[in-house]
Amino acid sequence: MRQTISKEAENNTEKVQQFLQTIQATNKYMAETVMVEKEYTQVRQFCFNTDKLCTVRAMEGDCRKPDDYEALEDGDEDLVKYEYMASNCSPTCQICDLLILTNEEVEILNECTPDVETNVFQEGDLNKMFQRIVGELPFEDGAVVPDYKVNIISRPLSEEHIGSAMHELDFHVGPWILTLDNFLTDDECDRLVELGATSGYYKSLIENEDEDEEDEEEEEEDAYRTSTNAWCQDECYKDPIAQRVIQKIENTTGIPDSYSEYLQLLKYGKSILQNEPPSSPSLRFI
Repeated sequence: MRQTISKEAENNTEKVQQFLQTIQATNKYMAETVMVEKEYTQVRQFCFNTDKLCTVRAMEGDCRKPDDYEALEDGDEDLVKYEYMASNCSPTCQICDLLILTNEEVEILNECTPDVETNVFQEGDLNKMFQRIVGELPFEDGAVVPDYKVNIISRPLSEEHIGSAMHELDFHVGPWILTLDNFLTDDECDRLVELGATSGYYKSLIENEDEDEEDEEEEEEDAYRTSTNAWCQDECYKDPIAQRVIQKIENTTGIPDSYSEYLQLLKYGKSILQNEPPSSPSLRFI
């Protein structure tokens, strides 16, 4: 993560120099140790800074392991600082080796890891999934799917379409894009709305926003980003009706729940740009 210096230190030449030297030392450590030495192979993809203030915190001494580390109790300020840095600022503190598992830990991890395939679909399986959804292929035996109505917005041509004139097709030719009417019952929709409200809707954010943008630009982004969202986790995920919806999705797509994100519940407000009324909460699952 890109590192930033505190406002107070921006005009302090000594602090700025220390800041740059710390970043230089971090880059050298990663380039000449973590990315080269064999013992770091298993942690290279996990050893990265997740806090933009790692360098500043390191300058303040947060990387230093307390002398009485083993004797400290949970909640001790020095212990909390060091463990935070170890988890979130390993490159800056040059302690990526703490992420390396022992042989015993690897064995335990392997024993506790479910034996599942890396890929859900093999070549051609994604197309078959859509063919099952539109009724061209049968679902697996025992799969219970809702009595939905499918609307094909776009799809690739199949053998049965060969020779048809383009104007005779009732869909656009392209990637699979479908909508499913009546996939959820009214009771399921009402319950998901309740669960979303209980979990709490939060303003939808735009990924990879430049944190240094002017306020005027951020306000412009807000002008068209009217949605709020909630993730169906914890108690929401355990709810019987939510589980019923998740099972419907799994049966229909053939993708196990363990490969999917949590249900994302979206609620749209009135658009400032289009002057449109709020919409009902919606559900994303594909």
